[in-house]
Amino acid sequence: MSKGGRCGCRNQQDVVELATLIHQQPHLTLKGIEVYEGVIHGDNAEQDIRDFLNTTLEIAAQLQSKKLIESKPLVTGAGSAWYDVVSECFANLEDFDAIIRPGCYAIHDTGIYLDAQNKVMQRAENNQGAACDLGGDLESALELWAYVISRPEPTKLVAGFGKRDVAFDAGLPIPERAYRDGEPISVQSAITTAVMDQHAFIEVDANSDLQVGDIIAFSTSHPCLTFDKWRAVAICDDEYQVTHWVKTCF
Repeated sequence: MSKGGRCGCRNQQDVVELATLIHQQPHLTLKGIEVYEGVIHGDNAEQDIRDFLNTTLEIAAQLQSKKLIESKPLVTGAGSAWYDVVSECFANLEDFDAIIRPGCYAIHDTGIYLDAQNKVMQRAENNQGAACDLGGDLESALELWAYVISRPEPTKLVAGFGKRDVAFDAGLPIPERAYRDGEPISVQSAITTAVMDQHAFIEVDANSDLQVGDIIAFSTSHPCLTFDKWRAVAICDDEYQVTHWVKTCF
């Protein structure tokens, strides 16, 4: 319900008109309102989001009073950046069924959602908000492992992954660890500088010990786009032994 957003209604009148049209269809039943607050930005984003969510509740109540929603209205929102604010606005509602749906709690990352989570925790510290009840913080749990397949220059490595394998729209993968014959080796100074279709370029110091055949574990940013590229992902234990695989269904 805001200009410049994604799909959906742009104002209250549009919502009521759509709800009325749905009500006129014998094979459709309106159950509630779904919103996404993550496209609201600006210097006053938090308050604008709270206003947006409160307006959503007012509209849902209006639709119920008009019998356009005949049961207890469902309201749902929250991406992975503002779930704390949505939780606070949708908490303790007796007249609505509220659902939040942030996805990155399952995986997290070391990029845009790490930044977002830092802001969540800062808001919690400032106002004793919902995130204070987490009992800890989120940790990145998605990694991409790839072999060094070339060192064409003293300060450049080529790794065997690319745009077909990992997200690259919101920051490039970060080298976290490396191994040779099962033993850990240093990735100090290694930085991913570019990702091609099937290869990635890694900048290193000239005295780096990384060689062809070493395997590097990379953390990622924006995990949704990495999931989108794999039919299944491996689940491992603390010793990095694969225990099972899960289908992404993404």
